[in-house]
Amino acid sequence: MHRTVVLEHTLTDGSRHFDWMIEDPSIRGERRLATWRTDVRPDRADRAFTGLRIGAHRTAYLAFEGEVSGGRGWVRRLAAGRVEWEAATEAAVRIRVVWDSGRIARYAGKMGGEGGWLFELAED
Repeated sequence: MHRTVVLEHTLTDGSRHFDWMIEDPSIRGERRLATWRTDVRPDRADRAFTGLRIGAHRTAYLAFEGEVSGGRGWVRRLAAGRVEWEAATEAAVRIRVVWDSGRIARYAGKMGGEGGWLFELAED
């Protein structure tokens, strides 16, 4: 299984969002965390939610909390878990996550326009 983390990202203007990072076995090198910016915490979602796919991040973010370099704000780790990739293409993913809280959920994400994704979920 691979790792996942949900970070609360507070920007310098005080606005906040969540960064959902998932270790992706298809990405090589240090930046192998597939990452989506969301307004909903994926680990606590009880309905479908949207996310914006952003650039892959370094694996250091799996354990990082604190100030982000370059004046990009601060991050705080809210949740972590283990991921089983069931299917993946450039435009869709299907994963099963065992969150450290004990919750188990399946997420099916599909890419829409301009990098936006829709994630549907079901309890396992």
